[in-house]
Amino acid sequence: MGNDNAFPSIRVIFKKGVRIVRPGGRIRGVRQLFLIFLGVVAVSSSSHGQLAWETTRRELRARPGDPSVETAFPFKNTGDVPVRIVRVTSSCGCTVAKPTRELIPPGAGGEVTAIFQIGYRTGLQQKTITVETEPAATVRLAMLTLIEPDIQVEPSVLVWKAGEPPAERIVRVRVFREVPIAALRVESGPGFQSTIRELRTGREYEVVFKPAATVSPMRSEACLVAETAGEQPQKIQVRLRIK
Repeated sequence: MGNDNAFPSIRVIFKKGVRIVRPGGRIRGVRQLFLIFLGVVAVSSSSHGQLAWETTRRELRARPGDPSVETAFPFKNTGDVPVRIVRVTSSCGCTVAKPTRELIPPGAGGEVTAIFQIGYRTGLQQKTITVETEPAATVRLAMLTLIEPDIQVEPSVLVWKAGEPPAERIVRVRVFREVPIAALRVESGPGFQSTIRELRTGREYEVVFKPAATVSPMRSEACLVAETAGEQPQKIQVRLRIK
């Protein structure tokens, strides 16, 4: 107890290319190697690349009938080594995202641009864009688009049971926009007939759908086209189902 020499020092001897460790020597060489190792670790841990994003969330607005909306997510490499963007993917095939540059030197910046194809979609649409980089990191960007319907269609899905009489089903169309529409027309899918009843000029309509037969299950679609002078027509989708 209390003996500082209880553990003898170690002497390293090299003999015929073989390292022999014996008690009684010093380990200056091992200590130096250990200090060098710590230095290498310290340098490697301080060198890193990192993308700092101006924002990871964009909130946009659009109208039904708009073909698409586009936005950008700016970034900057705040690290001290280059960063490479290796992959950019989106949660939906209707959204295409890509970086303006793939290799970003320290202190440089760029953008990930995203285009969302609206189609027949309405309401709040949320799309996620995933960006993967080297050095290894993953960032998820949120693109939220509110497509405010100034034309309301209820219901948007009509269903008949297979074998029941081919009865009429009604879709109600209401126009809330400041300028009334000039005309409403229907592009019906195969197997269905449609007629339009105008209740208030440019403001309120009923669209009547009737299947030619309900013998077997069937899936079809109709497109309501609202036309206004000087503007692109607005298209609203109605799904027709025989189950």
